[in-house]
Amino acid sequence: MKYKLFQGWWVRFYFCCALMMSTIVGILVFAVWAGEDMILWDVGLEGLYAVLWLCMIFMQRRLLTYVVTEPSAFCAYSLTRRELCRIDLRQTVYYARFTTLASGCGKIPLIAISNEPFVYADYLGNIITRRRFIQGYDWKKVVLMPYDERTRPLLDLDAWRCVR
Repeated sequence: MKYKLFQGWWVRFYFCCALMMSTIVGILVFAVWAGEDMILWDVGLEGLYAVLWLCMIFMQRRLLTYVVTEPSAFCAYSLTRRELCRIDLRQTVYYARFTTLASGCGKIPLIAISNEPFVYADYLGNIITRRRFIQGYDWKKVVLMPYDERTRPLLDLDAWRCVR
């Protein structure tokens, strides 16, 4: 089965894309209506919106993952269908359960699993580079997935080792 990390994130993502695209189209219509004097200013604004859109995707790239469950493994994939991590369930599995805040969704329970011991902390890094775990985990070694009614039966937490 396939489990997306954040179902609600897609709705907000598409809304932001539609809002930015409609703004760009509105700016182009205004530029054509206003004449040649406004073209350079409008092209600059469109460039700014394109840069903001790319920054939004880059900042949220760790949320654009999904997990495919197999009988003996969990595989995490990126938005471009590139395999990020494979957790073999026949080996020792380490896990950490936690909740995180998602804008518009409230608290979301998540579980991070890996075949190697990893450090879980609510915030990673020092005071200057401080970021939440969900933004800084090593996605080549750790699979992050929702911890809800659909995924609980798939997880054998009694046989796994909890990290803290």
